[in-house]
Amino acid sequence: MMTVRRWRRWLRDQRGIETARQACSDAQKKLDQASDLAARAEQLIENNGFAEAIERTMRRRWAQ
Repeated sequence: MMTVRRWRRWLRDQRGIETARQACSDAQKKLDQASDLAARAEQLIENNGFAEAIERTMRRRWAQ
């Protein structure tokens, strides 16, 4: 049988664990969203030739 003091400590620990699990879940969702955005950005850059245009411009600037 738990004493009141032990029960309160156990309850506080459980709340902390739930808070940490929620924070971890939120962070994972944000990481997944960021990964999706990065993949989409890479796809758009490849599709419109933006990276090649920047590369050509930089080569011209540094060639002088």
